[in-house]
Amino acid sequence: MVRTSTGKIYKVKYDRDRGQISSTDQGSRYKGYLNYPMIAFLMKIGMLPGDDVVIPWFARQNYDALTRLYDRDYEVIERRILTAAGHDDEVSKMRLDKYIASLTSAIQELKLGRMPHSDAASDEDI
Repeated sequence: MVRTSTGKIYKVKYDRDRGQISSTDQGSRYKGYLNYPMIAFLMKIGMLPGDDVVIPWFARQNYDALTRLYDRDYEVIERRILTAAGHDDEVSKMRLDKYIASLTSAIQELKLGRMPHSDAASDEDI
């Protein structure tokens, strides 16, 4: 289970052998997105890289609200997060961009598939 900064709890199911993952969050369940709960889970079990400097910048940020507020303008969202964390400088931006690139590459290398609905995480499992 993964708890968000807003207190929501999501269940994540991961089948390493089949390379399939699911979560009870709306984007994962209904649109097939690899969303925050699954990424956080994969970081926690060591399947995705973490960054002890960058990750705390996202603490207590309501990323979902920011994506709606800024209409998924990720450059604006990134600047907002850096400013809120007190790291609105070029060195921090470069570090964040490098981390995002490494995370994106690691996600692609996992070649994850969507778990069949019959096997997927469900609210009843929580």
